Order: sequence, then structure tokens, then C-alpha cells
Amino acid sequence: MASIHDVAREANVSVTTVSRVMNNRGYISEATRKKVFAVMDQLNYRPNEVARSLFRKKSNVIGVIIPDVSFSFFAEYVRYVEEEAYANGYKVMICNALDDGQKEREYIRMLRSSQVDGIILGSHTMDIHEFENLQLPVVTLDRTVPGVTCVTSDNDAGGRIATQALLDRGCQHIAHIRGPIELETPANRRSDAFAEVAGASGVKHTILETSNNEFVFNAYLKLVEKMFQEHPSIDGVFASNDLLALAVLRVAKMIGKHVPEQLQIIGFDGVHEATVSTPQMATISQDIPLMAKESVQQLLSIISEESTEAIKIVLPVQFIHGETILPK
Repeated sequence: MASIHDVAREANVSVTTVSRVMNNRGYISEATRKKVFAVMDQLNYRPNEVARSLFRKKSNVIGVIIPDVSFSFFAEYVRYVEEEAYANGYKVMICNALDDGQKEREYIRMLRSSQVDGIILGSHTMDIHEFENLQLPVVTLDRTVPGVTCVTSDNDAGGRIATQALLDRGCQHIAHIRGPIELETPANRRSDAFAEVAGASGVKHTILETSNNEFVFNAYLKLVEKMFQEHPSIDGVFASNDLLALAVLRVAKMIGKHVPEQLQIIGFDGVHEATVSTPQMATISQDIPLMAKESVQQLLSIISEESTEAIKIVLPVQFIHGETILPK
């Protein structure tokens, strides 16, 4: 295996020059830089990234911890996070916590030992006081923690738009399916907004809660089947994510409820599956690429110490009409 000394000898430069080229430190002519990189490729030399990060006190790697990479929203979000990070000279380590608190803590320990420069935290199992011990730049996704920058969407506006859309189209018994209430996240505003708008309208309304924070389609199907068994008069559903909305659509077909004539459905997220469903899902679309970009840019700003004050970034949502609701 080639060493840095082999590269220096073959390129006819000093070891210090090779080190400067690898770490982009000090003045190096473009000709010398190209020659060193050409020799590195020729000898298949790969520097030890951990050693380099210790030398530079910077790894140019960020960690991303999410609940479930198989869930479409997080899959799309991570895709754009990686794209934005790479464009800024960073690599990404993705950790799939599956809403397991112990697993999340182990990932954080791993990321710290790997000398990552910062973490984007999209999971929600850690207690707030645990953030004080991270000793790393952190940005949260849909999680409000004192002293930590958060990126989220306008969940309140999204909840109000979806609920009012069902009411404006004549629904008489509307339902909202949400995640676990114990998860204190900005996404809870979707449910709060539904309750406020539906309550003010006087229309019969029902709120159901998923049993855990797992994004499992079959579990959603069972919940929706039970909902229609207990509340057969429901004619409008606002689901807190598109996967839930697609489960409602599936069950509606199974029990013979015609969409949108007998049942109107609105999801939340605007993921790819919602845009290609048949009929196309009406949804409150989050700007996932922008959420990812803001997450990365805020984290890099903290890493570079350009930003020292925690802020909350609330991004706008967009109503996608789709085909699962009636024309207004």
C-alpha cells in the first residue's frame, strides 16, 4: 500500500508539500497540485481521513440522524441534504434511528468519535437536556429545542388550509389522523389547526392518533379500517402525512367508498408517491429541497461560527389540489 512518502518521492516534492496539497493549506502552484494528485491516482494512494481530520481539526463530514430512511419524506430530505452538503465540500453520514432512543444515542457517540463537524437531527427521542451534552453544532428538523436552530414548515397554515378545503367542499364529518401526541414537535400544529378550524365550523370532527411513531403502511391500514368501522359517516380526511393519506385511499377502495364523491382526502408532505397515486393525492406540500438546503446552510454557518444565535426557520407550504377532493 502506497504511503505519503511514496507520493512525495514519485512526484519529486517534499512530504510537507504533499500534505499541503491534501489539506489545501499554504500556497501551492497549480502545476504542483496537479502533479501530486496525478501521482496519488497513479499509486492509488488514499489518505487516512480520520488522521487528516485530526490534523485539520475538521473532517468536512456531517451526520444526519432520521427516524426512518424508508419513509418517503425522510428519503427525499436526505437526498437533498447530501446534494447540498456535497456542493459545499462536505460528505454525509446517514443514521437510521428507527425512533429508538438508545440507538440514537449510540449513533451520536459514533458521530462524535468519527470527528463529524456537526449533526442534523431529525429524530425525536432525545430529552431536551441531552442536547446540552452534545458539544457539537446541531440543527434540528421539526424539533424545537431551546438554544438550537430548527428548520420546519408552516404546519399551522398547512393544517388550516387542509381543514378549510374539506369544509369548503361540503364535508359533514371530517377526521384528522395524526402522530403520537407525546411527541412535542412543530408538526403538532397541523392537528391543533385542524381542531381549531373544525371546532369553529360546528361540523362533526374526529381526531385519531397513530399508536407509535413508526411509518408502517400495514399498521396505517389497520388504523384506517378501524376508523371507518367506528365512524362510517366520515366523508373527509386530513392525514398528517402522505403515507397515511395513501392508506386511507387504499381502504376506501377496499370498502367501496368512492373518492372524491363519497370521501375526500388530503395528505401532507408532497412526496413523490402522492404525485403519482391514482387518483392523484391532494396534499399540503412541504418544500423538501428548500428544507434540506436550509438545514445544511444553517449547520455550516454554525460550524464556521458565522452564526452564534439559534433561530427557527419556518418555510411556506403549498396546497396541491390533486384528484382526491372535489373542485371548489
